[in-house]
Amino acid sequence: MSVIQQLLPKLEQAADFAEIREAIASPSHAICVEGVSGAAKGLLCAGIVAKPNTTALLLTYNDEHALQLHSDLSAFLEDDGEHKRVLLYPSIASALYDGVQPAPEEVAQRLTVLQRLCTGTPTIVVACIKAVLHLTIPRDELARAYRHIKRGESIERNDLAFALMDLGYERVDLVDDLCQFSVRGGIIDVSPPTSPMPVRIELFGDEVDTIRHFDPVTQLSTTHIEEITFGPAGELLLTQQAVRAALPAIRSAFRRLPAIRSAFRRELDQLNTDDKQREAQRLRERMDEDLQRLEQLRPGPSLIHYLPFIYQQPDSILDYLPKDAYLIVDEPVRLQSHGEQFEADVHSAYRSGVKLGSHL
Repeated sequence: MSVIQQLLPKLEQAADFAEIREAIASPSHAICVEGVSGAAKGLLCAGIVAKPNTTALLLTYNDEHALQLHSDLSAFLEDDGEHKRVLLYPSIASALYDGVQPAPEEVAQRLTVLQRLCTGTPTIVVACIKAVLHLTIPRDELARAYRHIKRGESIERNDLAFALMDLGYERVDLVDDLCQFSVRGGIIDVSPPTSPMPVRIELFGDEVDTIRHFDPVTQLSTTHIEEITFGPAGELLLTQQAVRAALPAIRSAFRRLPAIRSAFRRELDQLNTDDKQREAQRLRERMDEDLQRLEQLRPGPSLIHYLPFIYQQPDSILDYLPKDAYLIVDEPVRLQSHGEQFEADVHSAYRSGVKLGSHL
């Protein structure tokens, strides 16, 4: 037994920890624990969430500390299997407001967490305050978007291809990156952002004959699986189904386009008034491209900026937590300070982006 394996049993035998566990067990009872620092935070949290059916959100003040807590929790819970319990929920807000697209790997991490919580899978989530303040797709909308495929069922190849395009996947000749798919005869390759490896579906007629993971480098099939769930390629869905069946703001998405145009016109007028012709042209080109995508229901990474326009009531990860989940807040005072500073930084970056013509 390793040293780490010996720590949790010793923690559970401590009188102070027993008192904490008893206090936590009280319904709707919040407690404050002081005097814990360093790796001891991870150990304490691991003791609280050790039961395998536990869902929890561990909220801390910055990205660096979230990474450290994620590492510590994973070590104490020996979370090194294929289906990890401890997941990091990264922030992508800084990238968005700096005018760049978020890293696909970070979007994939966020979608994996949201899918786990949406499907009720017990998960320990570690996040910084920036990640929680950045809103995302409503939970109900995400739940409706999933497409589940099982071996032996009948599917229509073209229907699946259109469904994947509605979910934001890019159709390519050869799948070698996240959020892509290809169709070659009766073989459909898909790279879901929530799967550790891309998936190859082989059809025999209309029947799903095999489902296998494959290596995107060698393109060789590896392990067989019985089923796979495909979710969205991003945090914004622009499908006909979503427009008709989701929240009122989504059902009226086309009628809301004039409001988006109006916002663009307002910024264009201001840039022209300030004699910033180049910036105004950049914003005009961005407007034409983005509005064309919106009107044609073609998702794209840049459209995440329009999430507040498309979803009347976006959710945060807090809305995805079940009622019995633990919410563990690390250093509340520092967390509040970092949250306020982040909001100020976002407003500043937003104003700079408007002046440069990069976004609304």
